[in-house]
Amino acid sequence: MKEKFVMCLSPITAVVTLAMAVAVAVNAYFCSEKVVEGFDWKVGVYVLVEIVATVIVVLMAKEVLKTGVRFTSDKVEFTGVDENNVFEYSHIVKVQTGRDTKASLKKNFVDRYSHIIIFLDDDSVVTIELGLTTKRTLKAIDDEFKARIK
Repeated sequence: MKEKFVMCLSPITAVVTLAMAVAVAVNAYFCSEKVVEGFDWKVGVYVLVEIVATVIVVLMAKEVLKTGVRFTSDKVEFTGVDENNVFEYSHIVKVQTGRDTKASLKKNFVDRYSHIIIFLDDDSVVTIELGLTTKRTLKAIDDEFKARIK
């Protein structure tokens, strides 16, 4: 099977990242107007802060967009997890996915995280939390696991 990447982008993360990018872009416009009016040390500091903010937003957006699940021909990799993030299909016995769907004002965001439970052939169980994801994303991940695990 060919390689596939399923991005685990939370709607909340997408909105926050987009809002930050728009804010930095608008601020860049005002910064450029100040540079045209005249350049002194205050404008220099403003330009420097704007450059740093732009770099931070670009790096953050890059990190947000590369978080997900990468399915290759022989293994699966969870790119948003630091350790225990690569599993070979030959060692996976079964996979369960889950997500809280009940409406409640008492639950925290962590209680609503999507999770994947991987049962390995050495009788160990690994739970991977994907964070807040959509039903469609979780279903796509589940379908890929079903297609690749025999």
